[in-house]
Amino acid sequence: MKRRVNLYSPSLLPKRDRLTLPRLLLACAAVVVLSVLTAMLLRYQASTLDQQLAEAQAEQNRVSAELSQVTALLRAHQPRPDLVAQVEQARQRLEGFRRLADVLDRDELLTEPGFSSLMADLATSADNQVWLERFQLARDQVLLSGQARRAAAVPAWLDKLGQQPSLQGRAVSQLSIQGEAGKPVRFTAGHGLVQEEAK
Repeated sequence: MKRRVNLYSPSLLPKRDRLTLPRLLLACAAVVVLSVLTAMLLRYQASTLDQQLAEAQAEQNRVSAELSQVTALLRAHQPRPDLVAQVEQARQRLEGFRRLADVLDRDELLTEPGFSSLMADLATSADNQVWLERFQLARDQVLLSGQARRAAAVPAWLDKLGQQPSLQGRAVSQLSIQGEAGKPVRFTAGHGLVQEEAK
């Protein structure tokens, strides 16, 4: 009978190195490839950004050129003398009308104060159915005469006119409408002054 004694021990085996030359070369190659890919990606992004920057600068230059042209045109623009003269004449006429309205409102020789407010109220109550040709006011007396497209439009216009501030409280006691049906008519309305007008 043979007896064997195993003197072999795992500690006697050579140790395997984790970092070997092939592994090191493989790792270096991977790092180089990754670096090349990263550099290419960064270069592509940089070229894209450079292109966008160039386009933005070109757009800015174009807008700056247009702004310079518009600014130059604006500085060179001079108002037309004839238009300036017309505006000045209109301003002077408006100022004259305002002064005239102030004088008419304050003039004691007028039979009724507030003449400009009366004219404004007559204009406010304007109607495309009725044309006022003449009016006369004296204290509590009133005379209105004109034309209308139809007879029924006259009373409606008188009601609207009577609601104006400068004519409130004035009565119309006589109304005369002359004309044919369906055609324009003439009217005379008033109080007190109608009899004088008839004379």
